[in-house]
Amino acid sequence: MPAKKPADVLTISELAKMFGLPEWDEVDEMNQDYYWELARGSEDETEAESAAQHEVYGQWYDAVEQVAAKLFGEHGLELGPRNTKDSDRPYELRVTPKTTWNEAATKIISTINGVGYFHFSSLKEFLDSGPYTARQAVLEHLSYVRRAPEVYGDTSPRQLYERYFR
Repeated sequence: MPAKKPADVLTISELAKMFGLPEWDEVDEMNQDYYWELARGSEDETEAESAAQHEVYGQWYDAVEQVAAKLFGEHGLELGPRNTKDSDRPYELRVTPKTTWNEAATKIISTINGVGYFHFSSLKEFLDSGPYTARQAVLEHLSYVRRAPEVYGDTSPRQLYERYFR
């Protein structure tokens, strides 16, 4: 049985799902004609198709990562490679606070309160609801990060993705 992934680690695919963005399989399928068109007439069509697919994967990955980085950043969080030996596009990313878990938890409380299902009047009340540590509270409520644009009247994750995926 494989080891369980830490709660502070997300794959790029999990980020795409979290923000309601197209998953790689969908993007790959939509671009099959593009790959073929770019490869047509090449000396090695298989290699050319693979290179085109790699290029599109990089664009998709970067767009998903930029959406996540922007919205996580608004909540006092950063994404970094889980393993420092990872490539420039690590599949697994670790969530860490920019300053402290308490500050990130306070920012997530604001978004949760804006959605309207729950309301927390203080960090203590939020932490007591678990009970959680600030780190646990943030990691358990990461899904609310997606809701920030509707709470604060900003650009949706999908619109951001479309802007970045070019």
